[in-house]
Parts: sequence; structure tokens; C-alpha cells
Amino acid sequence: LVSPGSGFRKIAESEFEINPSEGEDLDRLFKEAACGEAARGTAAPTAVVHLWSLDNRSDAVEYDAEKLMHTQVLGSECVPGVVRAIAAANWESPPRLWLVTAGAMMPDSRDVLPRIENATMWGIGSTVAREHAELRTTLVDLSSAPESREARALALQIRAGGKEDRLALR
Repeated sequence: LVSPGSGFRKIAESEFEINPSEGEDLDRLFKEAACGEAARGTAAPTAVVHLWSLDNRSDAVEYDAEKLMHTQVLGSECVPGVVRAIAAANWESPPRLWLVTAGAMMPDSRDVLPRIENATMWGIGSTVAREHAELRTTLVDLSSAPESREARALALQIRAGGKEDRLALR
């Protein structure tokens, strides 16, 4: 579990805090993960799931520039660093990258208007999928106000490891 914070901090064996704007924090995180795996004799992770976009969800109808910029820092702006850190970890079989948003897509007409702050995540995710096929990047969109059943459905999708690369879970 990794949370955004002011700098790198190991909270527990498998819990960290990093500054999303610092690439060195991501590198250190994946190094720690690799060292921990080696020490425990466990395999590399099978998935990296980016959920920080869910932390920035707003119920406001109006947007302000400052909030939108902050959303990008925790969302799409940190994805290239995650991809670089996964590559630097040099795992024989890199983990699948899951990028999760809430309310970015409108799979049916009952949904509210899409959340514009998530558009960049889907853009960078599509680019990563093309340029780093080894990561098997999957873009997942939950409803604008995700419920626990959606979290369960996401966990099942991650465990199943299907071939879909774009999912809308409602």
C-alpha cells in the first residue's frame, strides 16, 4: 500500500508513503519492494494498481484550476514515473499496470457527465499501453461515486488477469 505524502517513508513492512512529485521516491519504493521480495523469497508483484485518482474525486459541479492541477499531480503526472520505476526494477516478468479512475467514462446514458480531471489519466494510460506492451496496462473506470461492490469487482478483475484493457465497472 502506497499513499501520497511529503516524502519517502516506510510505515510498515508493506506500507509506504511517497512524494508523488519526486521520481527518486518511486525508484526507492520499487527497490524496497524488490529487496523485500528477495529477503522473503517471494516473487515479484503481479500487479501495480494506481488508485490515487479516486482520492481526488470531487462532488463539485464547478472546477477551479488549483484543484485540477493538484488532481493531475496525483493522477496522470505520476504515471510516467511509475512506469520508469517498474522498468528500473528489472523484474523478469513485470507487473500488470492498472490505472483506476471514477466517473471518467459514460458507458450508458444514466451516468452523469464525465469527470474532466480523469481525461488525462486515460490519455497517458493509452500511451503507456502502446509504448510499454509488457505492462499490459488496463484502464478501469468506476462510477462517479464508487461503491464497495465496484471495489470487489475490481479486485476480481485484477485476480482473474483477463485480456480486457479498458473496463467500466458499475
